[in-house]
Amino acid sequence: MNEEIYDPLSEYEHTFRQRFRQVAETTFDSLAAESKVDVDANRATCQQLDATESELSNVRSKNVWFTTLCVLLWGGVIAGVVVAYNEITAPTDQTTLIVSLIAAGELLALLLLFLKVHLRLQQLKSQREALEDRQRGLTQQASQQMEPLNRLYDWGTFARMASEVMPRIEFDPYFTAQRLDDLRHTFGWDDSFNQGRSVLYSQSGLINGNPFVICRTKMMIMGSKTYHGSRVIT
Repeated sequence: MNEEIYDPLSEYEHTFRQRFRQVAETTFDSLAAESKVDVDANRATCQQLDATESELSNVRSKNVWFTTLCVLLWGGVIAGVVVAYNEITAPTDQTTLIVSLIAAGELLALLLLFLKVHLRLQQLKSQREALEDRQRGLTQQASQQMEPLNRLYDWGTFARMASEVMPRIEFDPYFTAQRLDDLRHTFGWDDSFNQGRSVLYSQSGLINGNPFVICRTKMMIMGSKTYHGSRVIT
């Protein structure tokens, strides 16, 4: 097999993506067999969890709609009382008619609120709480089912899969002082850029026998910014 990579993007699209998928499936099938996880039982639990989450999302959406309707109706009731009060304190020829219409509207709104909206909100609250309890239970159950498999998976698993996909790349289990010394004195690596930085992540290894290191760092920079006339040092 020719392992030379002349066009990384093209090789990824046409070779390595599919190869990694095959290796990943084989690796996880092997880990699942070693862990003796009941895959079918976990799949059934996940299907129940998906259905529960879908139903919970629907209940939450209905709850938002009825809550909005409740707020609007109560707002209408309050507005009606204010308008009726203004009409009574400053009566006109139409006061009786206006107050009668407002009273009818208030009665209808209150009947709708107490006989429909509030009852529905209570039902939705009960449904939501029951579904959330079921969601937590199924999540815990799925986690327990997968625990033997999760114990077998570590960063070395991914490194082994990547090395199998691309044999010319070897990953170190961790970035050693020996690798750092080799990079500095044999290959002339200048790591002065790292001064004043914290290393969040690092991965080292070999490509065609040549060492490499990938790292993510973070630097704190002192500065100042004015907030509402106060000068604060950050």
